Amino acid sequence: MFKKLDVLWGWLVRVLTNPWPDSAGFMRVRGRLYALAAESVGKNFQVASDVRIARLRHLVVGNDVYIGPNCVLLINERTTIEDEVMLAHKIMLTTSNHGKENGSYRFGKGKSAPITLKRGCWIGAHCVVLPGVVVGQGTAVGANSVVNRSLPEHCVAAGAPAVVKVRDADRRQEKDGE
Repeated sequence: MFKKLDVLWGWLVRVLTNPWPDSAGFMRVRGRLYALAAESVGKNFQVASDVRIARLRHLVVGNDVYIGPNCVLLINERTTIEDEVMLAHKIMLTTSNHGKENGSYRFGKGKSAPITLKRGCWIGAHCVVLPGVVVGQGTAVGANSVVNRSLPEHCVAAGAPAVVKVRDADRRQEKDGE
């Protein structure tokens, strides 16, 4: 039932739980409430206050995921957030964009594509992640960045649009740990 009313459910969870403090216990309860309408959610899903998630039925979340305060997830396509991902505050994830028709964006047909945030990545404060992006495992995206294309594993990306710097030390450490 919740999946059919996912937009309403997301709004209701946000309104009713917003006054709660951002402590781990309250954020886990908030995450469990959002999970009722999501496609699938792992354990320890923590959602901070004033997070807006539209179309929960397209959301797939792994274990130990944290979504910071004031994030907005506008998801019309599958959005996958794998294990141990952190979203800082005021992040925007959007799986759709406007198209232009007859010289105007107002009524142009939109374009949609899924977003995937791979295991252990971190998206810094005030970032925007656009449709079709895959953020690689262990990648850090610097604050105020716009991610308009996929990013490789174990890199640092920052800027608008985000520019990549590969962190070889992380790549070596992961290979040694296998």
